[in-house]
Amino acid sequence: MFMTANQQPLHLILEELPDCALKLILLFLANNDRAALIQLARASPRLYAPAIAMAIRTAPAFWPLVSTDPATGRPQAYFGHSTSHAMSLGMGVDGDAITHGWKYGPPAGFVRGIYLIPTVFDWNKRTDPTHVAELNQQITNRPIGPIPFHQLRSLYLAGATLDLISPMLPHAQRVLLGCLDDLDVLEAILDEIDALGGLPETLATAETHFADKMLAASGADVPIRRLARLLTNSRVRDLSLSFDISIYSREWNKPFVLSASQWLMNHGLPPSLTTLRLDGLWGPHLDGSDMITPYTVGWPVSLRHFHLKVSKAYGNESVVVTQLLTSLAVAKVPNLVTLDVTGANFDQRDVTGAIVGALSATLTTLRLVQYYPRRPDPEDARHLCAVFQAIASKCPRLQSLHVEPKILFERNELTVLARDAIPELCGLANLNTLALVAWDLTAEVDSFWAALADAVPNLLVLDLSRNQIIDDGIVDQLMPLVQHGHLRRLVMTGNTKLSLDSQKILASMIHQAQRARRAAAVQ
Repeated sequence: MFMTANQQPLHLILEELPDCALKLILLFLANNDRAALIQLARASPRLYAPAIAMAIRTAPAFWPLVSTDPATGRPQAYFGHSTSHAMSLGMGVDGDAITHGWKYGPPAGFVRGIYLIPTVFDWNKRTDPTHVAELNQQITNRPIGPIPFHQLRSLYLAGATLDLISPMLPHAQRVLLGCLDDLDVLEAILDEIDALGGLPETLATAETHFADKMLAASGADVPIRRLARLLTNSRVRDLSLSFDISIYSREWNKPFVLSASQWLMNHGLPPSLTTLRLDGLWGPHLDGSDMITPYTVGWPVSLRHFHLKVSKAYGNESVVVTQLLTSLAVAKVPNLVTLDVTGANFDQRDVTGAIVGALSATLTTLRLVQYYPRRPDPEDARHLCAVFQAIASKCPRLQSLHVEPKILFERNELTVLARDAIPELCGLANLNTLALVAWDLTAEVDSFWAALADAVPNLLVLDLSRNQIIDDGIVDQLMPLVQHGHLRRLVMTGNTKLSLDSQKILASMIHQAQRARRAAAVQ
C-alpha cells in the first residue's frame, strides 16, 4: 500500500484530486512504473477504472501470448521471462500458448481477444500444475479483458493480427511490426495499410523488427521500399528500426540487412521525426574489392534524439557507423540534443573522427559505449583524450555524459587520462550527470580522483558501475567530491570488490552532505 509521510494511504489523497491532476499522475506512472498502476487499481475501487484505462491507453505495442481456458474462454495467469510485461497487452489464444509451438506467433484467426496483463509470474514455475491452479483460482491474477478494440491505442502488426488492422489502425498511436521471417506476411500487412490509405495521422510511434532470413529472400526489396514510402508520408515522431543479428545468421545475408537499412534510412524517415533508434546495424566482411554503398540520409530538421546501436562486431561496422555519423555531421541537424553511439569500436581512428565530427553545440546528452572489453592498446588513452577535448570544445550545453570504453586501462593509462582527459570536463558548466562505466578504475590512482573532484564539483549523479576492481579505498577518494560538491546519487553497480559496509558509508556521506547544504541555504 502506498503511504504518505503522515501514514495516510496515498490512494485516499489521489481519490480527492481533480480529474486533470489524477490523469497527469497516472500518466507519469504509466511512463515510469507501470506496475504501480495495478497496485493503485487494487487499492481503491474509485481509482480502478482510471488506472486500468490509463494502462490500456499507454500500453506498448508488443503483445505476448496469453493462454486461455478452451472450455470457459477465461484467460489464465501469465508466466513470463520479463517483469516488464506487467500492465502490457497480450493476445489470448486457446489452451497453453507455448505448447502450440508457433515460432513467430499464431496465424490469423487464432487470437481470441486482447487482454491487459496485471502480473507476471515466474516462468520457471509454469510447469507446476498445483501452483498454476492456485494462481488461476484468484481472479486478480488473471489478465483483464477482453478489451474492446476501440479502447486500444497500440497495435502489434503480425500474421496473427491481420484481421485487427482494419478496425484498429485508424486510431492507433503506437505500432510494432513484429520480427518477421515471412515475406508473404509482410506483404499482407502492407496491403492492409495501403487499403486504409496509409498510416494514420494519429500514429506517433512506430517500431520495426526484421529477421535477416526474410531480408535475404528474393523480392524482399519491394516491401522494404513500400514500407519506406509509408513511413516518409506519415507523421511518426518516434521511429525504431531493428534488425535481427543472431549469431546464427548467415554471412551471405548481411549485405541484404545492410541494403534494407540503407533504403529505410535514405528514403523512409518521416519529416516530423524527433527520435530515431537504429539497432542491429552490421557491415559484411569485405575482401578488399567490395565497397559499402554510402548512406545518403535525408535527416529531418526536427530530429532531436538519435540512438545508434551496433550489436555484433562481426564485419566492417566501423565503416557503416562512420558513414552515418559523417552524414549526420554534414547535415548539421539544428535541433539534435541526444547522441547515443552504442557498440561501435570508437577506439578506431575513423570512428573516433566521425564521433567528433557529429558533436554539436546543441547536444545535452551524449552516450558512447564500446562493444567488447579488451586490453588497452598504446593509442587508446590518446584517442579518448581527443574525444574529451572535442566534447569540451563543441558541446557547451552538455548535461549528461556516459563514456563506456570497456578498456582494461592500466595505471599508467589512467594517469594520462587524469592529466589530459578528465580536466577537460571543467569547461562543461551544465554537466550534472557523469557515467564512467567499465574503465577498470581503481582507488589506488590518486591523481584520477583528485582530477575528477576538481573538474566536476557541481555533479549531481556519478555512475562508476562495472569498474570491478574498485575496492573500499574508494570511500576516501570520493570524500572531497561528496563533502564539497553537490552529489545526490552515486551508482556502483557491478563493483564486486566494494563491501556493503563501504556502500553504506558512501550513502551516509551523501545524505549528510545534502543535509549540510540545506541547512546552510536556510541560514
